Amino acid sequence: MEKRGLSTILSAVLFILLGLAAVVLLWIIIRGVTSPIEDIQGQIDITLRNEKYVIVPSSVHFRTSGDSKLVEMNIKRKSNSPSAIAFYLIMEDNQGSSVTHRVNTTLAEFEEKKVTVDYTGDTLATLHRLILVPIFSTSKGKEITPSLSLIPKAQDNPQVSSLAGPNNKAPGESYIYVFLPGAECTDGVDNDGDGFIDTVDYGCIASGVTEWVDYKFQCADGIDNNGNGLVDMLDPNCLSPYDDFEGTVSPQKYAADEDMLLPVSFPTACDGEVAHCVVKNGATTLADLQILMGTTTGLEVTKKFITRPGGVDINIVLKNPTGSPINHPDFTLYGIKHKTSGPANFIGGAGAGYLPFVIDNPSTYYGGNFVWVGVYTVADVYSPISIVDDGTFASGVALEFPYLEYGYDPTFGVYIDSVGTPTGIDPNGYWSVRFMNFVQTANLTHYGGTINRTDIRGNISAGAIRNYTISVRFSSPRNAIFTALPYKRYFESLYGPRTGTVSDRDRRPVRADIMADSIYHINNDFSLPIDQALLRDNPRRYISSFRSPEIGRVDKYGWGPLVDYWIAESQSKGYKRYMVWAAGGLYENEDFNYPPHMQSFWLPNVSNSAANLSRMGQSGISLGFWWGRTLQVPFPDQWEPPTLQYLDFSRRAHQQFVKRELSLALSRGTTELGLDAFKAVPIQRYLYLKTIKMLAPSIRSTQEVYTSDIFNGDADVWMGPELYTEADMPKSPAILASYLNPSASLWYRIHDDRLVGGVQARVDQGRRLMEMGYTPVFVNNVPDIRSITQPNLPAILQCYDGKDNDGDGKIDLYDSGCDNMTDRSEN
Repeated sequence: MEKRGLSTILSAVLFILLGLAAVVLLWIIIRGVTSPIEDIQGQIDITLRNEKYVIVPSSVHFRTSGDSKLVEMNIKRKSNSPSAIAFYLIMEDNQGSSVTHRVNTTLAEFEEKKVTVDYTGDTLATLHRLILVPIFSTSKGKEITPSLSLIPKAQDNPQVSSLAGPNNKAPGESYIYVFLPGAECTDGVDNDGDGFIDTVDYGCIASGVTEWVDYKFQCADGIDNNGNGLVDMLDPNCLSPYDDFEGTVSPQKYAADEDMLLPVSFPTACDGEVAHCVVKNGATTLADLQILMGTTTGLEVTKKFITRPGGVDINIVLKNPTGSPINHPDFTLYGIKHKTSGPANFIGGAGAGYLPFVIDNPSTYYGGNFVWVGVYTVADVYSPISIVDDGTFASGVALEFPYLEYGYDPTFGVYIDSVGTPTGIDPNGYWSVRFMNFVQTANLTHYGGTINRTDIRGNISAGAIRNYTISVRFSSPRNAIFTALPYKRYFESLYGPRTGTVSDRDRRPVRADIMADSIYHINNDFSLPIDQALLRDNPRRYISSFRSPEIGRVDKYGWGPLVDYWIAESQSKGYKRYMVWAAGGLYENEDFNYPPHMQSFWLPNVSNSAANLSRMGQSGISLGFWWGRTLQVPFPDQWEPPTLQYLDFSRRAHQQFVKRELSLALSRGTTELGLDAFKAVPIQRYLYLKTIKMLAPSIRSTQEVYTSDIFNGDADVWMGPELYTEADMPKSPAILASYLNPSASLWYRIHDDRLVGGVQARVDQGRRLMEMGYTPVFVNNVPDIRSITQPNLPAILQCYDGKDNDGDGKIDLYDSGCDNMTDRSEN
C-alpha cells in the first residue's frame, strides 16, 4: 500500500517533469525560430534606442598605407551586454551598395578598442554610413548575429536621407558621418537643451550620433593612438594631457635639415652638469655658453648640457618640493659670439621674417647696457625662437616646453650684454637670450568687460615639476632657418606633423567689408555728442561708407541689394573672397564691440533676408564672417549684454553659444571665419580651433594677432601690421612660418586710403605680398585687382614655393642656388 502510493507519487512527478521538459524543448525550438539569439549568457536588447556595441564617431578616419586603403575606428562595449566573439562592419554608400568585413576581436564590458579594416578593392561610391553588427556564439559554438532587419536603411532614416553636399565626406578626409541606430540625432528630442533638434543640431551635423561631441586630445582619449601598447600619459610621447599627437615623427624626416647645420666641436666638457660649454666650428669660437637663472630659493634645480649635431641642448628641470607655490625664475643664456657692430639680421618675434638691423650704441635697459633686439611674449609671437645672422654665422635659440599644459607666456629678448655676465666669461661682445616674466594666463585681460587679470609671475605649485629645453644650433647665414630644427621636431612631436607647402596657401586677395562703425552717431567727430536722432533711426550703427544707403543699411533693406553689389563688384574688380565685419551691427556699449554675437540676434530685415547670402556661393564667391571677440561670451546671452565672460569650454552654456553661432554661420553659406582678438589662455584657443575643425570641417578659420605656431595647423593667421606706407611692407617671406607651418595662410591688411601712390600703389603692394606668400586684405574703397588674381596670380618666390624649379633634385632653401634667405630664384 505504501509502496504503491510512493510509486504513484514518483510517477506523477516524473510525468510532470517530462511535461515541463517538453514545454522547455518546445520553447527552445520556438525561440530558435523567432529569435536570432540562442543560448547566450546574459540578455541583449537590439533596438533603435539601445545599442550595446557602438562605433565611437569621432574616432573614425580613413588613411592609405602604400597601396592599401584603411579605415580606423574605436568600438565600444556598453554595460549589460553579452560577449561578442567578433563583428561585421558593413560599409554602405549613397547608392545603396554595401560591402561587409569581418573584424575578429572581443571586448570586455565597458572596454573601447581601436580596430583597422583594410577595404582595398571595395567598389563603393560616396560612403554614407558604417554599420557595426556583433557576432555571438551559442554554447555549441554556432555563430549568430542580431537581425539586420532591425538596422534602418537610408530611406528609413531621415538623418541619413536628408544629408547632401558638403556633409557627405569621401574616404581620405578627416571626418566621416557614422549613422548608427540609437542616436540622439533621430529621436526628435533636444537632448542637450540648446534649442536645436536632431539633424538641425550642430553636434548631429558633426557626429550623427549625439547632439554634442566633446573633443578629446589624443593624450587624454583613453586610446592607444599610435599602437605601441601605451595609452595617453603612459606613452612617453605624451608630455601633457593637452598633447594631440600620440605618435612619433621619424628621425629620418629631419636628416636634410640637420645636414644644413654647421659641423661643431666641443673643446670643453659639454655633457652633464658643467659650468659652461664652448662650441667651435674649426678654429672659430661660436659660443661660450652658460645658463643662469633668477631666484630659485626653495626649488630643486637640475641643469644639464647635452651635445647635439650642430649645437647644444640645455635641459632645465625645476621641482618644488615644498607645500607652497614658488615664483618661476628667469632663464638667461649667455655667450653667443656674434659681432657687436654693423649690419645683422634677425628672425623671431612677431614678424617671423627677416628683420635687418644695425648694431649700434647700447641703450639702458634693466639697469644694464644692452643692444636690445626685441621683447616678445609667447602669446604674441609666432614661436619662442630667436635667430640672429651677423653675416658670419647664424645662431638659433628656442625654448621648448608644453605650452598648453604649463599655460605660461614668458617674455623673451635678445641682446648684447656688457654688464652682469657670469664670472669667467668675457663680458664684451657676447650675445644673450633671456626668457623671463613667466606669466600665468588664466585670467588674461581681454579688451575690457568683466575679464580681469593680475599680471603675476608664473607660480610653480607645490609638488610640481617643470621641464624645459633650451636648444642652441649654429649654421651658415643662408641656412639660418634650420637652426629652428630642434623646436620644429619638438612641437611636431606634441601636435602632429605639418603637411603641405607654401604653394598650398590660398593667396587670393580678400575683400573686407565693415558693416557698422561705432563713430557713426557722432558724425565722424569725436568732440560731438551722440546724435540721438541717428541712434533711434539706426541703433546698430550700420554705415553706407562708399556704398549708397540702400546697399549699406541691411537693417532697412536686407541683404538682397548688398549681395547684388558684391556679385557685381566681383565681376568688375576680381574679388572672389569676401569677409564681413559686424554683420549684426554694433552694441551701443562701445567697450564690448565688435560683438561676439556673430550670427544671432540679427534685426528682422537682416535675419529674414539671409537666404540671399547663399547667392555668393552660387556665384563662385567665398563668403566669410568676422567673429567679434571670439574668446568672450555675452552674459546673459542677449544683445547688449551687461557683461562678457571669458570663454570656458567646460561650461555648457558657453559650448551652446559657440555651437549656435557656428550652426547659423554654416546655414548661411559661410566658408571662412575670422577669429577676432584671438589671444588669451592657450588651452581655450586650442579647444576653440579643434571645435571648429570638428563641427565645421568645411570652414577655414583665420585668427587675428600673432599666435604661437601650435595653433596655426588649424587656422590661418591675420598678420598684425597694417600697410599704411611703403616702409610697412614685409622685407621677406614669413620665413619661420614657412618652415613650421608651410600651408597656413598669412593675411596682411592693406589700408585703403593712407598709402602714398593711391590705388595703383595698393595693387602693387598686393602683388608683392602674394609673391612672397602672403594673402592681401583690401578694406572698403577697394581697387580693381583683376591684374593680380587668377589666372594671373603672381608666382611665389622660387626659394619658398615647395618646387624644384631648376630640376637639380633639391627644393627651396635646400637648394644651394638659393644664395640667401630672401633670394628669389633657385638658379
